[in-house]
Amino acid sequence: MKVYGDLNIELQGLSVSECIDLLEAVEAPQWRRNHDMEKDIRGAGSDMYCFDFTPTVDTIAVPAAHVWLAANDEGTAVYVPNIIPIGKSELTVTEYNAVRDRFFEDVVAEAIEGRLVHLSKVDIDVDDVMSEETAKALKTFSAAANKSTGSSHPMDQKRWFDFIIKCFKNDDRVGPDFVGNWLTEQGWDERHIRELRSEFEQGLSLLRQNAARN
Repeated sequence: MKVYGDLNIELQGLSVSECIDLLEAVEAPQWRRNHDMEKDIRGAGSDMYCFDFTPTVDTIAVPAAHVWLAANDEGTAVYVPNIIPIGKSELTVTEYNAVRDRFFEDVVAEAIEGRLVHLSKVDIDVDDVMSEETAKALKTFSAAANKSTGSSHPMDQKRWFDFIIKCFKNDDRVGPDFVGNWLTEQGWDERHIRELRSEFEQGLSLLRQNAARN
């Protein structure tokens, strides 16, 4: 499943401003630091940095976008908290990751040579984010269920609840968005996904409340 990718630059002795200056110093015609947007967001109380991407003939398939950077809470790394499109309302996951990869290849790799840069995976499966037992339960439910009835059939409901219980028991930190997106890729329709997302969220909440009382 495609997910939004992260980019983290370990400072390793650099200050945040020194890191940003190194990025700005890279000669990459399609990239420009946007000081005006930085000034505006600082006026709103956020200390962030912005680099604008404008496609060239060689990168026309990658959309124009603002790449925002910020320091992590510990002040040990600079990361990309968001990428905002220019001239359109939103980016697809593929477009978002394409801009991230261009920023890494055009700017970060040139400026931060020898420093630790982490690019997260953008194509993951349930096995990457859940315990083996929980992932197996989710796959079993999706494969065996009647996708036209959701979890209404008693056997399908039993398998669905089994997944939720295993997710709680194994402390798998997976949100309803991830589960819903994965079910979409498995061919579930939007109406049933909404129902299953709600049941997943409510089921985990009840299990956690019950555990807290005990």
